[in-house]
Amino acid sequence: MYRNICMIAKTENGELKNVRVMVNTAELEKKYTSFSTFANDYAKANGYQECTVTGFGKCFTDNEIDPEKVYEIRKEREHTMTERQIENRVKKLRQIESQRKALEEQEKALKAELKADMERKGTDELRTKNFIIRWKEIISNNLDSKALKAAFPDVYVKFTKQSISKRFTIA
Repeated sequence: MYRNICMIAKTENGELKNVRVMVNTAELEKKYTSFSTFANDYAKANGYQECTVTGFGKCFTDNEIDPEKVYEIRKEREHTMTERQIENRVKKLRQIESQRKALEEQEKALKAELKADMERKGTDELRTKNFIIRWKEIISNNLDSKALKAAFPDVYVKFTKQSISKRFTIA
């Protein structure tokens, strides 16, 4: 048995849209405890902010429907994003990256203020009621891989370890 579910969907920009979805009622009842939980999942899966069920259409039997028009209730691990969802995720990601950069600039400016104050006071440690701030010189020993490769190429090759990773970019 199949049934049309009528919903109002709210898009990312606040626009309201009428949506009608034909579903297999047996699958719907297996996965969802209510129509509103289905509407919430439908909204997430299709790039809407939210969906509200407004009504139900006629019930259909297997012979009366076009299988191409039935909304497939998927398990979460099988879900793939629509182009619209991908666009929305990338926009949100860019917005977060922009906010992160602004916060990093604020962090850098605040640290610079504290460091300048420490320099003026001629100290590498400040104590307040709640914090201890240190800005001390630290000596590190690092391997100069370019020089090692030039002077001892066989040793360099012997101790070079390959690593594989994935790079995520958005153009």
